[in-house]
Amino acid sequence: MNKNKKLIIKGKQNIHPAIAAPVLFPKRLYPTIQANWIVIALFLGCFLVFNTYTYLRMSGDTLPAQYLPFSIIFYHDLFFEHFFNPAFIQDAYAVTMVNGHLMSIFPIVTPVLVTPFFWLCTWGMTPDHAVIYIGAIARTASAGIAALAVVMFYLVVIRFVQKKSPSSPR
Repeated sequence: MNKNKKLIIKGKQNIHPAIAAPVLFPKRLYPTIQANWIVIALFLGCFLVFNTYTYLRMSGDTLPAQYLPFSIIFYHDLFFEHFFNPAFIQDAYAVTMVNGHLMSIFPIVTPVLVTPFFWLCTWGMTPDHAVIYIGAIARTASAGIAALAVVMFYLVVIRFVQKKSPSSPR
């Protein structure tokens, strides 16, 4: 039997994968493989559920957070004059003129952190196409972030909560 295991691992003997599975994947790896599939299924399920919300709402204070990642991706700066005409933005409260450039009055930390999600969503798009689909891209990025938060919470909970059998004392 040991001779067969060595031959299977070295690949010198052609054996059906169902027979070789206990050798290639020891029993101690089964829970790890199953846990990985649970995490992947949890992420995909949450992403699909969060992304089914079809109502797109935009308000004045969310515009800088939506347009700043596009400015970083396509123009490599933090300015909004690529998207807004400064002549028509006089009464907007979310952007202000600083040294001749339109900039957000809100902190830029969150838009900078979500820029990789926006980059994935805008792969192969031009700035004009990205602006047309800004609501859908923002929804997809937020669904991805929310799904990652659910997965992170799940991983923290299973890490710190001990499994108890029904017969164990409290």
